[in-house]
Amino acid sequence: MVFWISADESNTFRLRRRNAADTADIWGMRISSSGGARTTFLNFALRLNLAVNEFVVIENAGAGNAGVAYQASIFVNAG
Repeated sequence: MVFWISADESNTFRLRRRNAADTADIWGMRISSSGGARTTFLNFALRLNLAVNEFVVIENAGAGNAGVAYQASIFVNAG
């Protein structure tokens, strides 16, 4: 999986692997960005072996300011 994240300000994002019932985290990690006055782009790759119907979620962990844009994309390659 490849993750692309962009933010217009400094923030912390949480990457979580969720169980198939979407009731609990299997694991999670935090990623920090230092945007400041300009947009910050984070990109990284992880090899994850997911069980059937498990989820991968990216969310911003901090409260963003009004009018600030956040974008996260997850790209998956099976095989």
